[in-house]
Order: sequence, then C-alpha cells, then structure tokens
Amino acid sequence: MAVPIGAPPIMPRFEHHQHERKIGHIQELIRRQPHPTDRRAKQIVLTAAGERRRAEALDLLGTQSPLTSLTAAQQETLRDLLHAMMSPDSLV
Repeated sequence: MAVPIGAPPIMPRFEHHQHERKIGHIQELIRRQPHPTDRRAKQIVLTAAGERRRAEALDLLGTQSPLTSLTAAQQETLRDLLHAMMSPDSLV
C-alpha cells in the first residue's frame, strides 16, 4: 500500500490506545491556560494532582538521594567540582 508523501504514519491500534492513556495521565497533572500578558501564548501549569506528584517527587529526592550522606559543605564542594568539570575551559 502506497502512502502519500506528507501523510501521517499509520499507527497500530494498540499503540494508539497506549498513547491515549499516557496523554490522559498527563492531562491529569498539567493544564494549559492563557498567558497573562501575551494573548498569543499559552502556559502549561500543574493541576492540584500535578502539585501533589511534584511534592512527592521532591520528598523522594530529598530522602533517597545519595547526596544526603554528604554534609552541606561536601555537597557544595561537589557542586563546585562538577561546575569546574563542565566549564568550557575544561572541555578542550
């Protein structure tokens, strides 16, 4: 079967349903709203459910991070070392 150039690819039915589930899940977490100063633009903001998931993720990052075993000074040193490694001078 020939598909015209520019035609959207044919997606098997099972994939379509998988994408619908993902989109439905995402729509529970975010919503679009008008930009406050630019009528042409939209903003993506978290819903109440999205805010809860964000808080849960941040809690997990704070309690299950391998960095929690480091002191604040050690974390700062590590951050500085990583910045130094990624600076344009060190990438030569």
